[in-house]
Amino acid sequence: MTVYWGNGDVQRTGLLHHGIAVAGAGPAVGAGLGEGLTMRCARIKDHASFRPVTDLLRERAAQAPTPPGDETAKAELEKAMTLLRTRKRPNNQLGVAYSWAATARPVRRHILSLAGLSPDRWESPIHSFTEAERLAMRHAVLRAISTYERALNAV
Repeated sequence: MTVYWGNGDVQRTGLLHHGIAVAGAGPAVGAGLGEGLTMRCARIKDHASFRPVTDLLRERAAQAPTPPGDETAKAELEKAMTLLRTRKRPNNQLGVAYSWAATARPVRRHILSLAGLSPDRWESPIHSFTEAERLAMRHAVLRAISTYERALNAV
C-alpha cells in the first residue's frame, strides 16, 4: 500500500509482519517488500481503552475475592482436599533404589559419613535405611549442595 506523506515522497506504510504493523520512515528504495527505513509501532488492537467500561467492570467483579466464611467456597475447598487425600500416589521405590545404586561409591560413602552413619554401609540398598537415617542423609546432601554452590559462586 502506498500513501503520500509529508513532502509528497511516496512512502510504504502498513507492512504487516507477524501481526505487528510497520510504518515507513524514509523513502523506500528497491523493489523488495519492506526495504528502506522502518520504525516500530505498538499493537493497540486489544487495548483496554477501546473496550466498553461495562465489560471491564464485569470482569473486575468476577475476579473479586470470595468473602470469608462463604459456605459454598468451603464446600468446594473440602471437596478438592478430599480428592487430593484420596488420589493414588505413584510408586517411586524402584526408581529410588536404582538411583542410589547408580550413585558412585565415593559419593555414597561421603553422604553416609556426612549424615553421621558408617561409610561401610555404602553397599546397603537405600530401603535398608530407616526413615530417620534417610532424612539425615537428605539433610547432609542439601548442606553439601549449598556448600558447593557457595564455593562455585566464589570461584
